[in-house]
Amino acid sequence: MSNIESLTIEKLKDFARDNAVNQITVKGKYENIYLLIKIKYSQYITLIYKSKNLSNNNDDNVSNMKFEKVGFYNSKDDNLYDLTFYVYWDFCIDREEVESTPTTKNVCDSVIKAIEDKARSIIDDSFKTKKLSKENIETLEEYKKYYLKNAVRDEFFAETQKVTINDRFITPDKNFSVVDYITLETEEEKEKFILQKAKEHIQKNKNEIVLLLKKIDLLNEKLKAIYEDKNHIFHTRKAIIQAVKDKKTVNVTILKNGQTFTFKTETGALRRGQYNEYYSDLDIQAKDRQKYKELFGYKDYTADEILKITYGKKEIYNKEKFGQQ
Repeated sequence: MSNIESLTIEKLKDFARDNAVNQITVKGKYENIYLLIKIKYSQYITLIYKSKNLSNNNDDNVSNMKFEKVGFYNSKDDNLYDLTFYVYWDFCIDREEVESTPTTKNVCDSVIKAIEDKARSIIDDSFKTKKLSKENIETLEEYKKYYLKNAVRDEFFAETQKVTINDRFITPDKNFSVVDYITLETEEEKEKFILQKAKEHIQKNKNEIVLLLKKIDLLNEKLKAIYEDKNHIFHTRKAIIQAVKDKKTVNVTILKNGQTFTFKTETGALRRGQYNEYYSDLDIQAKDRQKYKELFGYKDYTADEILKITYGKKEIYNKEKFGQQ
């Protein structure tokens, strides 16, 4: 057994390339011995398997051996794919070297992304003029009624100026064989493959794409109106968030029901102003909260009632500076 060599990635690839050899014996960790065999799956794809550890006298009955898949070889791009943990677990091969080899999952993910990108690129304004199906007319009405307001809010606070189809799209299903893709002859063939799948994706989802474009138009219409209206409450709430984002406690002065009141508060509710239309008094310091309740009862305060916010002696927000009268 002393003449049996240890396995390397390159030796594994050489074995897969060699059409004259169907099995080899290799040394693993701790002087273990393994038999590698290969099966031709297609013109370009060769499957590779390894036996369990052989005894040192090598008198195992090969016909009764159990084999485990190691991965496969693609002669078209001369790469090993989907190498299993056995390659570094049983052999003296670096784990990072094994994990740097391609996998069908990674290829699949990249192809799906390429199909999605290509589909987006060939959708033009003509889709916006297409009529919605009866079902999607109802879906759009539900979107306007239940979801549009929050969608616009989230985009504004994320500082999105305009939503495009690049931001929102329908992810393609996997309706292709990765092996078919990786064994294509040229880059031109791969580009044609991507284009064809993109066209199929658009055709399959054309009604949903029209609906998506109409949702985006609604979003942008509302978003534009908010940006142009400097007195919109979202501007105030965003300014407050920015002012207190790295502060734990601040002093807040409000004008509520004609009464001015200053109190110390934790900033949790203020920092969540994207979602909170009202700020709870629960964050207010205990002694100030008691006074707050005496003045205003159990009513929460709002962003437009805040006159100023100070941190220590420094003023970090002032209502007048943001045009909120």
